[in-house]
Order: sequence, then structure tokens, then C-alpha cells
Amino acid sequence: MDLSIVRLATEITVVDGWNGMSEAAPIVLRANLNRQRDGTFAGSASLRVGYGERETVQNLEVSVPKRTMVAVLSRLAKTTVASGRYTPMLEHTDDYPSITIKIETPHGSMELETASQGPNYVPWGLRHDGKEYTVAAAEPGRALELLRPHIGCKRLEEMVDAVCNRGFPSSEPDAVRAEPVDSDPEVVRSRFVDDSLEYVSVTPPESKSTLVARPKARKDATR
Repeated sequence: MDLSIVRLATEITVVDGWNGMSEAAPIVLRANLNRQRDGTFAGSASLRVGYGERETVQNLEVSVPKRTMVAVLSRLAKTTVASGRYTPMLEHTDDYPSITIKIETPHGSMELETASQGPNYVPWGLRHDGKEYTVAAAEPGRALELLRPHIGCKRLEEMVDAVCNRGFPSSEPDAVRAEPVDSDPEVVRSRFVDDSLEYVSVTPPESKSTLVARPKARKDATR
């Protein structure tokens, strides 16, 4: 299959996701880019980190320089494919990429996808014109690395760091430290985690916001 048509791309959608053992998981970046008259690709990116009370979402306007996009599309155009459905390469647990690159051209669309671990996420899968292909090459991953600095990955890393550095308590049952928080003796700091504690962030008078624990109300006391 000849992928040279990707050089004519009019729109690219990137979903760059990861899930695994992390306080910040799941981590998802979605960028929609459209070709501009000057050859740049511009659009928006949605960044999402964490879930539930820890979830943080931010939207950005993004732009990829013409020179970078030429390099990205050239790498994708040189990608070698083979017929057949791809099988992701998984070597370990708690590390689950989920990446798609959808490319719209005047001659139709194609979509690259991978859930593979390791360098450049090889192998990838490719869907085009109702057919499935396997990509046992590094070009899609290298193209993604060229795009990442321009579609919000630096900000996404900052969001991940913020979630991981909020001081969420350890899950070790013997790691217990408790003390009153300023003027409220009933509010305590604690690193103990179990079903009886609920962690909240409070700002006592004349102090900084602190992650604290209060007894958690049980929904079903008969259990």
C-alpha cells in the first residue's frame, strides 16, 4: 500500500492516551489540527488527567509549524505496511498506551492506532478503505514525537506533575501520621488510607490549602 497521499493531508486528529499505575491516570491528549493556507496546521487540544475528584481538564489552542508538519507527513508517507490485522506488543503490566492518528486527505481517510509498549509503540495498526494493515516500523512513533512538543504535551506533563505532587496519601496501612490542622482540632492530616477515611482539601484560617482526612460516612451500615 502506498501512503504517499498523506502528504496531502488536510486534517489530522491525534489521540495520545495512557493508563496504568499512577495517581494521574488516565492521561489523554486529543488534538484536532487543520491545514492552513501558509502550510501550518492549527487547531485545538484537550488535555485530561486523572479521574473523579482528581480529574483535571484543560483546552488549548495549538499550532504546528510548516517545517515540522512536512517532516511529520514525510515520515508517515515512508511507512511500510503489510496486509493483516495488527496485534499489539505487550511485555509488562500497568503500562497501557492508547494512541490513534487519523489523517484526512482529498482521497479519503486513514487511521493509525497502537496499544503497543516499548520504543515508538511498534507495531501499529492501519485502517484504510475498509482494509486493515500492520505497521512493523518506527515511523509513526517518530512522527508522533515530532508533533508532541506542539500539541500541548509540555502542559500535559505539568498537569501530571501537579496531580502526583498534591500529597495524596500513601496506601500503606502502617504509614500513619496525624496532627491537628491549625485552628480546627477535628481536622487531621493523615497518610492512612482505608475505607473509613475520605481525603479532602481544606484551607483553615491563615494557612495554605492542605490535603486532610475526615471520617468517611458509610452508605450501608448494615454490611
